[in-house]
Amino acid sequence: MRNIACVAIIQNKKVLLTKESGREIWTLPGGQIETGENSQQTIGREIAEELPDLKINDLKFYKKFCGHSPHQGDLISVDVYLATSNNKIETAAEVDQAEWLAYGTNYNLSEITKNIIDDLHQNNFL
Repeated sequence: MRNIACVAIIQNKKVLLTKESGREIWTLPGGQIETGENSQQTIGREIAEELPDLKINDLKFYKKFCGHSPHQGDLISVDVYLATSNNKIETAAEVDQAEWLAYGTNYNLSEITKNIIDDLHQNNFL
């Protein structure tokens, strides 16, 4: 099982989603936890690589989710954090799109991303 860290950046009851170049699935910003990193360091690295102008604030652990990777299909354990941001979005690296999603909007979400977003909605974040 691979360990992943991602962040649900919430603004005005919307959450920021990203889509990698050449892929059709939207996910929360984040990625695989590398050797020697903790979850918060992974989120910082991934944000710096994928959304370099985005500054996140108030990062705090939310929940752990398990499911299948949308890209490789293997089992993953995902540490989900909550944060706010300065709302400035410019993509870089492998991410070519980033958008704010209101709950119920019809996006092609990975199964685990959908589960996280449903949970955020049930807990009145979205």
